[in-house]
Amino acid sequence: MIPPRKGLQYTGPVVVMVGPACVSACKFFSYDTTINDRATIVGQYPTSGAGGGIEAFMMPESTYVQMTVARQMDADGNIHIEGGGVAPDVRVPVTVESFQRVLAGDDVILEAAEEVIGQPMGAGVTPSASPKLSTKEEAESALSAGAEFLDAKAREQYPPEEASVPGELTYTVPLEKSETLIWAYYWCASTKETLAQNFSQINVTFEMNGEVVPLDQFAVSELESGGNQCRVIYTALSDWQSGEHHLTTSVTFKSAINDGMGDYPAGDYISKYSVFVP
Repeated sequence: MIPPRKGLQYTGPVVVMVGPACVSACKFFSYDTTINDRATIVGQYPTSGAGGGIEAFMMPESTYVQMTVARQMDADGNIHIEGGGVAPDVRVPVTVESFQRVLAGDDVILEAAEEVIGQPMGAGVTPSASPKLSTKEEAESALSAGAEFLDAKAREQYPPEEASVPGELTYTVPLEKSETLIWAYYWCASTKETLAQNFSQINVTFEMNGEVVPLDQFAVSELESGGNQCRVIYTALSDWQSGEHHLTTSVTFKSAINDGMGDYPAGDYISKYSVFVP
């Protein structure tokens, strides 16, 4: 399936399904929802390409004639719909496989629409800029003020047995609006000595929208939690622009680590965040 057109911004979870049988009020309704990108159009083909006004005439010998007498135009004076119809933003491919599925009773267009409507608002949109990275002092203030961690806003929550082995975890973070979030890596051990020894074998890298963020821009705090000693490497992110942002926290254990409570294999522990802003 082709993804939504670049630059599409969702103002609500609205999807309109179209096809050649979409005529008259159907095609005008479909067109109206494309104004200001208020909906995503899904289908295999555009709507009917007839977009003019019609009028009926009675001719001699009781002959009835109906013809186009007007053309519909957009706010800029351009002819729309007529000749081309309302084209799908997401075009469902017509293949042998999809045809066989239709014969079997599947609604491939509805399935595509459900997939699109399940995407967070902002999906497929390239943001105009990355979020603002705080100073260390601003990060400390945000943490003290109770700003939420990025992980806490994610749809996915992984059990300890998945998070405690090398591999890649993905997180979907849909935001209703821009807000200040803490982006962090934290590690706890039974004692301060164990914590220091563990970090001698830990490398941490942060990337935002494909760019590495230097560690010297992150605040570092050590605190006690549940009787354990913890180190938090963090910053605060704000001023999220509309669109889809990608953040990655890559942690490499250069050797096997014991935090005083359990063993962790050497390897790469990668967390990838997709943050969607309407």
